[in-house]
Amino acid sequence: MLWPSYRAGVGWKLKHLKFHNKMAIDTQLRFDPDALAQVAKDPCVKFVTHSINHQTIEVEKWIPTKKKGELYILRPKLRDRANPYVCTACGEPVLLKSNQHHHHFFSHLSEQAANNLGCPFRSGSKALTPEELDRIRYHGQREGVRHIRAKALIDRTLRADANFTEPIVDKVWKSFIEGWRKPDVRTTWLGDPIVFEVQISNTYPSVVAERTNFYRDNGTLLIWVFDKLPSEWRTLHADTFCANGQHLFVVDEESTSVSENSRKALLRTYRLKPEVVPTSNKIKGRLLLERQLTEMIGLVPFEEFQRNYEKQTLTLFNLEAEEKRIAQKVLCARSYANLDVNELHAQLGKITGTKDNTLAWAALVCAIESLRIGKPIVFKDFSPIQIVNAIHDHYQGVLVFVLIALSQTWSAKVNSSKWSKREQDFRRALLRNKTDEQFIPFIKLLSRLYPETDWEIELRKISPLSNSQEKAASH
Repeated sequence: MLWPSYRAGVGWKLKHLKFHNKMAIDTQLRFDPDALAQVAKDPCVKFVTHSINHQTIEVEKWIPTKKKGELYILRPKLRDRANPYVCTACGEPVLLKSNQHHHHFFSHLSEQAANNLGCPFRSGSKALTPEELDRIRYHGQREGVRHIRAKALIDRTLRADANFTEPIVDKVWKSFIEGWRKPDVRTTWLGDPIVFEVQISNTYPSVVAERTNFYRDNGTLLIWVFDKLPSEWRTLHADTFCANGQHLFVVDEESTSVSENSRKALLRTYRLKPEVVPTSNKIKGRLLLERQLTEMIGLVPFEEFQRNYEKQTLTLFNLEAEEKRIAQKVLCARSYANLDVNELHAQLGKITGTKDNTLAWAALVCAIESLRIGKPIVFKDFSPIQIVNAIHDHYQGVLVFVLIALSQTWSAKVNSSKWSKREQDFRRALLRNKTDEQFIPFIKLLSRLYPETDWEIELRKISPLSNSQEKAASH
């Protein structure tokens, strides 16, 4: 073959380039590796997980973000024995496939193994409901780096406290089928079973509800824990916070270190507690009470929490009971200020079985709150002596309880020899004038409204209750 001359060679090259340019312009490629891939319609395996780095892929969202060429390079790699991708639901290895339209999907390497495990993504299985998909999606998202770190912090926290048995921590990735039966951390507190679950990703209400019911039925307390306080409240925080009586728990490096140093398990606890505060609005120039939520956060020893296995809550206070106390205090202040006790009559009758002394009860609550807060609630003037004198002059039947309140470690204190003598005179007068039954309704009401004080014991210090009184007050 004779090679063309230089001049001919140049012409040949130019003609050759024109030929290729014409191909690029006029011919449409049948396969473009740079084009974005398409996902097959309704793929069976909807979630796959990288079993080493714990990253979970939602197939129908992930495939369209990849180029066709990338997926065709990945396909043969998944046939290797070291294939790290598994079905999120059952944990069996998966393959990446494409149909005749070059639409991609994942399928189980062994359909028989998937069938034996009852995988919800096996071929021929019924379509899953959105709630069922949410459960699997949630499980796939939860085992990231933050999740693993939080489990380790919980483990260290529990090991610091001798009241917990040795915690059992799941350290390997679990399929959805396995994970439903294996919580993040299992232990017992003084013999009672407790499990801890870490929350990092969005909460799916169906997941929380089903797990809560499962552990309640099995006599186990489920505690959800975060790895940090939210900078912005999302659904997962609000759901957990409200379901747990307005308490939210966090484990972090600081809480864990303090737990280890103190040898007590501590949880960083955020809570909103309802309380009463003086109102800026006044009736007849007097302060009333209103409800206010007080934000609190701090490290709390586990031993201080109230555990409710039926309600599945771990709290420092009973929210429902606190709300009832707040409503009663607010109503008492309003009733006493207006000298209108009709609404209060009905409430007291249900609790004590009598509607007697309703105004005296309202005055007593206002006196106690005045002493506790340090401001005159409904009363015209404020000083401990003035309040005691006002109760003595108008409601002697409840004076003894004001004296007890004054003796508590609240904001109002009186330290003078003159007052001590007057207080003793009050006490002696009470002993002379009391009857066996007069205190019983008030003990019942005060025990509900101020449970931090044992009113029976305090009253016994002044005037021992008879056996009939003790029996009636306990009912």
